[in-house]
Amino acid sequence: TEQIDSRQEALPGGPPGGSPCVPAFRVEAGARGFRAQECGYSPATMSKVVVVTGASAGVGRAAASAFAERGDRVGLVARGGDSLQGAANEVAEAGGEPLVVAADVADPQQVDDAATTIEAELGEIDVWVNNAMATVFAPFAEIEPDEFERATRVTYLGVVWGTRAALRRMGPRDRGVVVQVGSA
Repeated sequence: TEQIDSRQEALPGGPPGGSPCVPAFRVEAGARGFRAQECGYSPATMSKVVVVTGASAGVGRAAASAFAERGDRVGLVARGGDSLQGAANEVAEAGGEPLVVAADVADPQQVDDAATTIEAELGEIDVWVNNAMATVFAPFAEIEPDEFERATRVTYLGVVWGTRAALRRMGPRDRGVVVQVGSA
């Protein structure tokens, strides 16, 4: 274990029926440790299944790591590659359970298949974060129509397909959260 500065922010409300908790130790990274567990919370009741699209870089990768620090099981969705595996390593090191699912969010069937895989491997989805986006950095007149189309399919339709996949699963359970991330 490693010591943590006692000035660290307390968990709101502390354990059920208790006062705010400031932990004195942290389980080693990657040991599936979970800060709230140190305060009496149960991972079985606190851990969530979270899906993050665009999880291989930027805000998506940071969000995946933040959920992992809570001990969540995190479905990492992106087109794949070494950066997606790097994100999975970061999730594991932060205390979460990663699942890499290569999918192109511009394709509704791939998104739905990703959701099915995540629920089969990690459990029912509690939180879906639509973060994937595509951008073209060039003067407007130099951007080709197919580049505009790709950016639109990933950034707009990726949110549509992700939200549909999430709501198909969350709706019948009458619970869940969908988060939309955007930038202009």
